[in-house]
Amino acid sequence: MKELIDANLSFVLYDHDDKVIKKLTSILSSVSDKISVFENILTMLNKIKESKSDVYIISNKTEHIDIINLFQKIKALNPNAMFVVLLDKYTLSDVKHLIEFGVDFYINKPINANVLIEILEKISKTKMYDISNNISRINDVIEDIYMISKHNLDGDVTYANKNLTSFFGISFEKMVNAKFNPMFQHDEIDLMWERLKAGKKFTTQLEYADDNGEKVLKINISPIYNADDEIIEYISFLEDITKSVMITRELEIKEMNFKLSKLKAQKSKNEEISKIKDNFINIFNHELKTPLNSIINFSSHLSKTINKLDISKKEKMLTQLNLIEENGSDMVEMIEKVLFAIKLKDDMVEIESSNIDVSSVFTSVVDKFSHCSKELVINNKVKEVFSYLEYSKLDMIFSEVMDNACKNAKLKILITLEDNSNNFSIIIEDDGAGVDESKNLFALFEQNDESFLTRESTGVGVGLYIAKELSILMGIDINIDNTSSLGGAKVKLEKVKDEHINS
Repeated sequence: MKELIDANLSFVLYDHDDKVIKKLTSILSSVSDKISVFENILTMLNKIKESKSDVYIISNKTEHIDIINLFQKIKALNPNAMFVVLLDKYTLSDVKHLIEFGVDFYINKPINANVLIEILEKISKTKMYDISNNISRINDVIEDIYMISKHNLDGDVTYANKNLTSFFGISFEKMVNAKFNPMFQHDEIDLMWERLKAGKKFTTQLEYADDNGEKVLKINISPIYNADDEIIEYISFLEDITKSVMITRELEIKEMNFKLSKLKAQKSKNEEISKIKDNFINIFNHELKTPLNSIINFSSHLSKTINKLDISKKEKMLTQLNLIEENGSDMVEMIEKVLFAIKLKDDMVEIESSNIDVSSVFTSVVDKFSHCSKELVINNKVKEVFSYLEYSKLDMIFSEVMDNACKNAKLKILITLEDNSNNFSIIIEDDGAGVDESKNLFALFEQNDESFLTRESTGVGVGLYIAKELSILMGIDINIDNTSSLGGAKVKLEKVKDEHINS
């Protein structure tokens, strides 16, 4: 009779007697391979939290915990569990007590294998009955939710539930006689047959109009197989998804309108920001540069006037006036750099390239910085090296790097121009304090030394930013690190020669 026992049943065994456990295992292993044996109650309870078994076969003599309390804990963790109690030294009141608290079966020791098998058959029947009831309830729910029809291999209707006939307003008999087939109420007939005959499910969406308005239906059609794995018929599930589709469409429209309003607001905001930037640049240019130029021109005029007069302390006054003029010029240059950096950041700078001689730019910039108070060591054995760049922008890049070296070097700057077969490079090295690797010195307003009290060099941190951004625009690689030869910073500009070069 073991064939009547569900082979999928899983068991938990607990008894303090090893001989009992061995006998139980021997009997159960012939009907199931899902057997867990425990010698400790607490270990068993922890295991139940991880995985639940169907049947618990437990001795009525448990350690550390009362048997009824144990059943209540197991039921709390596994409500569908069934219990078989192994009775050892018991009274009738003990049995009655166990049954009152939900024990399903009990068996006396020593264990009789036939009695245990009968109990397992009853448990299997109970489980199968529960499963059957659940399947029946599921079928009832499906019948209530979906419009269902069945079809033979030609697609003819062989069954239609009430939901389907009610929705289309036609009885099953009329549906058959009128050749009205819900299976064919869409435009993908060829694709449907292709998938169904290949044993695959077919899904589509149908817009259907009747006197009550437009409806949206979801259609799922699947093949049904017999025991020989042959398709014998088809089943169709229709679902009215009109409400969910309408809600989805409304949400999509709302989301689209929200995105449009957000884009309009962002556009308006961007336009406002752009206007503010333009106003800032204009005001900055006029309100700062104009008075500075006036100061410079006025100090120049005073210098010329004083030179013509016989005034005591004339030399001191001239020195002070020259200082005004120099500082004013430096401030104008600084402002122009900041304004140019802002243009770079806003992508307002264009490059007009042509075939230029890089060595000419090199010589010009080196000559420009001959006034630098540091010793300039020139290493240039290149007569001509051509590349497709904008002359003035390369001059600006090289000048900003040189300006940075002049500010930071202690005594010496080494400047090198190299011409390789595929590229050229300009290298500027100094003997200054070197580079703090934790800082991005190419960032806007970034400075190697941020202390205004201890910093020896001047500047607002835009020179290397300008050099970096212009290098990117013209395809020049620019890198900064520490030099091994002089001990300070090393900046390298490198450009690969391209097809525009005609030397």
